[in-house]
Amino acid sequence: MVAGVAPAPQRGRESILVVEDEAPLRALVSRLLAQHGYQVCDAGSGAEALARWRGRGGRIELLITDMLLPDGMSGAQLAGRMCAEQPALKVLYMSGYLGSTVSPDLELVEGTNFLPKPFTPDVLLAAVRRRLDGG
Repeated sequence: MVAGVAPAPQRGRESILVVEDEAPLRALVSRLLAQHGYQVCDAGSGAEALARWRGRGGRIELLITDMLLPDGMSGAQLAGRMCAEQPALKVLYMSGYLGSTVSPDLELVEGTNFLPKPFTPDVLLAAVRRRLDGG
């Protein structure tokens, strides 16, 4: 690697479900991931996410979800429901504000299973790859 030059983000081919209630951010994240080879579907709420996930036969490898969702279901609750049926599902949480939204038994580690908003495209892509590769 040349000093001062970041390596190009790795491409992927895995299936990712992006759950974010802010439509512009959801579209941006989905488009970025698709441009890097990932198979992306998205949803604006927990209920919509469950419907899309079931519509794909539960074949999603990574769930990227905001912690606060508009329909009374938190990102952690959504992940819990999906992981109960698909234990191998990997989850990457994102939030601009956590406050009291985090369950005490949910350990969030920045860059591993949590992305604080705002984040750059390179940070998102690196976190996705790390999470999919077992980090």
